[in-house]
Amino acid sequence: MPVDTPPEPPVQSRPGSRRMALIGLLVVVVIVALIWGLPAWTYARSHEDTDDAFVDGDVVQIAPKVAGQVLRVHALDNQIVHKGDLLVEIDPADYQVAVQSAQANLDQAEEQERATRLNVRLTETTTGAGVQQAQAGVDEARGAVAASNAAVETARSQVDAANAAVQSSRARFTEAQQEVSTARRNAEQQVAAVHASVAEAQRTAEDLRRYQALFAQDAVSQQVLDQSRAAARVAHANLAAAQVRVASLQSQIAEKTANVGIQSEAVRQAEAQADTARTQVAEAQARSQQTRSTVGEAAARLANAESAPQQVAVSRQNVRTVSTNVQAAKAALDAAKLRLAYTRIVAPSDGRVTKKAIEAGQVVQVGQNMMALVSPDVWVTANFKETQLENMRKGAPVDIRVDAYPDQKFSGHVDSIQAGSGAAFSLLPPENATGNYVKVVQRVPVKIVFDSIPPDIVLGPGMSVVPYVSVR
Repeated sequence: MPVDTPPEPPVQSRPGSRRMALIGLLVVVVIVALIWGLPAWTYARSHEDTDDAFVDGDVVQIAPKVAGQVLRVHALDNQIVHKGDLLVEIDPADYQVAVQSAQANLDQAEEQERATRLNVRLTETTTGAGVQQAQAGVDEARGAVAASNAAVETARSQVDAANAAVQSSRARFTEAQQEVSTARRNAEQQVAAVHASVAEAQRTAEDLRRYQALFAQDAVSQQVLDQSRAAARVAHANLAAAQVRVASLQSQIAEKTANVGIQSEAVRQAEAQADTARTQVAEAQARSQQTRSTVGEAAARLANAESAPQQVAVSRQNVRTVSTNVQAAKAALDAAKLRLAYTRIVAPSDGRVTKKAIEAGQVVQVGQNMMALVSPDVWVTANFKETQLENMRKGAPVDIRVDAYPDQKFSGHVDSIQAGSGAAFSLLPPENATGNYVKVVQRVPVKIVFDSIPPDIVLGPGMSVVPYVSVR
């Protein structure tokens, strides 16, 4: 059995040695503090930092532009996709039918356009020939009118000549009648003179017989008897001369009476010719009126033919209208094809798929969020106090600490400083002009861009970081 030995009494340290140990410890602490704290203090004086900072980046919400049932989903959560990669397929059957219908409408519109263009060419050809034919008809009708007018003028000249002939014949007839009347008056005067000569001859004959009887009785002288005989001879001679003049006047009366008959017949013939000329004038005027009607009809046909430009213009307007319909049909076809293309949803840019909320068989609506695509280009949005911005400049180097990677140090630089505090752009910005005012230090967003990110590091929007911006 072992024998218990009594414990040794404790060694009591001397007060002087404890003091030296404490001083030595303090010296060590001061040296360590100087070694670690001086650089930290120097770093803190030359840098501004904030814990109100987060990783930021472009987040694209993927939503369909057309409604329908999802056939296939090609993207997985957190999958890295590239621009143009197929993400989701929507059943295209309805949209393929719409494309076929739009294509049929386009074919119909193009066929109608071809028909209207052909109609324009046909109208131009037909109307051109119609104008020429109608113009020829007008010229021919106008020539006929000119000829009929000339015939009317000729007939009127003939009427005027016939009327002049009638007037001349009537004048000669009147003159002949006047000559007959004058001859008859002269004959009557000569007959009276004959009667006077007969009476004078009888008287002188009686006187001669009386003077012869008285001469036989020697009652008168020979001179008186001779004078009586001379007077009887003169009386008989005057009677004979008067009878001759009467016979001559009666012959003239017969001649002039015959001339009156001739002039009467001439008047009748002239009147008949005048009537014939008037009939010819009426017939020529009727023909002229008929040719004028023909001119009117030809002019109407010409006017109708000359409306060809309007008809062509209408046809061309129809072509433009149909062409517009063709353009509308093409636009409808393009829209249908575009909607069909929208059934294949592709990545608009490179990124990582997040928040996938779609599966095959679901019916989606336009604008429904199916997933988000986070861009690989990320940056830091650091909300510094406005008092920290005095020496902060664009391009200043930045040391970045990310909470998710505490042992990883990232480098970057200041890209830009927002022109205004974050509160000024909030939903309800402060209205300092009303109520009691309390001054609060504002924070201003600063965009910090990573210089490089290792490929095995995943950074996403919302991750907490602490940036250290060099300001000296």
